[in-house]
Amino acid sequence: MPIRIALVFRRRLDLAALTSLLRADNGMEVVASIAAPEGADDLGLDADCDIVILEPLQSAATTVTLAKRMIRLGRAKGAIVLDRDFSVSRARICLQAHGVCYLTRRLAAADLIEAARQLLSGRLVMEVEGRVEVLFSATDAQRRLRRCDATGVLQLSERELQVMKLLSEGMTIEQAGKVLGIAESTVDNHRTRLKAKLKVRRTIDLAHIALREGIASEWVRPAEAKPPADQSPA
Repeated sequence: MPIRIALVFRRRLDLAALTSLLRADNGMEVVASIAAPEGADDLGLDADCDIVILEPLQSAATTVTLAKRMIRLGRAKGAIVLDRDFSVSRARICLQAHGVCYLTRRLAAADLIEAARQLLSGRLVMEVEGRVEVLFSATDAQRRLRRCDATGVLQLSERELQVMKLLSEGMTIEQAGKVLGIAESTVDNHRTRLKAKLKVRRTIDLAHIALREGIASEWVRPAEAKPPADQSPA
């Protein structure tokens, strides 16, 4: 019996390509194909399925929250977050959620089918060097992720990740402090530690890592303060 799949992606071209790929294989049946708008807080899925395959929508945390909601409501039994490129931080967030796994588009349809079958059997799976592997435990998953962590983001605390996200998305130290409810000096200290841990020298280098790892959604250069207008008499 084929595995019933629901697809949720932003671009209709991606939906069409994946639908064609999966329908060409007898192991899966696409029962729903949804184009989710940017910033969607609901997947809009009415049909029940075995597995929902979705791309990261907004942040990885938001995507996992939406997937878990579908599983909780009985709309799906498991979820595969399908990313373009492997991100250690996104993988960590997905693997912390029961019934959710993290894969990339480099995998073939047969690999997606295998991952879906393992998920439906209650197993924990992840992509390792271009193939799907069954993990023994969450500890095993974290150990494997640490091996893949070339940038060092897994060593960052939750607060450091928050500071990194806000600064990478264009906030000043003052603005980030107000959002997080901490002093500007504390934000600056976190920034200094971030640079030391990730072995970079500039804030923009932090932003590049944040974008690549899915910690920040986009880099916005902080607006420079405008000089006061010349109010001298004409």
